[in-house]
Amino acid sequence: MKLFKRNKIYLSPGQKKIRNKEISFAVISGILLGVSFTPFPFSYFSFFALIAFFYVLEKRDSLASINRFSYVTFFIFNVITLYWIGSWTKETDPFLMISGVLLLFFNPLFYLIITTIYYFSKRSFGKKTALLLFPL
Repeated sequence: MKLFKRNKIYLSPGQKKIRNKEISFAVISGILLGVSFTPFPFSYFSFFALIAFFYVLEKRDSLASINRFSYVTFFIFNVITLYWIGSWTKETDPFLMISGVLLLFFNPLFYLIITTIYYFSKRSFGKKTALLLFPL
C-alpha cells in the first residue's frame, strides 16, 4: 500500500520545453536577485529579476504552481545572499553548518506568503490591482 499516491502527469515535448524555459527564468531571476544585494555592485539587476519573475508568475494559474516556481526563485536567491551564515570553514561547529543548511531550505517558505497573497488578490481584484498591491 502506498501512503502517498501521486498521479504522474505526462507532458508533451512542447510542454516540457515551456516548463524548462520557465524553470530557467526562475533560476535567472533568483541569480539576478541574489547579485543585486550588498556585496555586489549590481543593484539595478533586481529590476530585471522581477521582470522575469512576474513574466512566469502571470503564466501560472494555480497556487501550487506559483508557489513551486517562487520557491525555486527564492531558494537560489537565499543561497547567494545567505551562504555565509553556515560558516563554511575548516573548524566550524557542525551545528552551525546544519542550521545554515536548514535556513537555506526553510527561509524561502516565508516568501511564499507574499506570492500566496498576490495569487488571492489577483483572483479577487484583478491582475493590475494585484501588481499594484504586490509591493505592499
